[in-house]
Amino acid sequence: MRNFLAALRTCSVVTALAATAGLAFGQGSLREVSVGLASTSFATAAPRIAKELGLFEKRGIEPKFIVLENASGATAALIAKSVESTLI
Repeated sequence: MRNFLAALRTCSVVTALAATAGLAFGQGSLREVSVGLASTSFATAAPRIAKELGLFEKRGIEPKFIVLENASGATAALIAKSVESTLI
């Protein structure tokens, strides 16, 4: 169950980032999107791997991953609009 929840969270972040792609797609420039990560654990590896594979770039997105202290810090950063999305 824990792995399922981690995969679900990862998919939600990737989906949220992909949803913003329409704003930059076809403009020739990448839209920078800040993403707060609660850790650098395996649970948050999928978006970082996708970035390395160039999957975001194909959709016009340049994710900027910001590693925060913990899930509470990631949530606070999202509420304060310091990041556009979080992966907890």
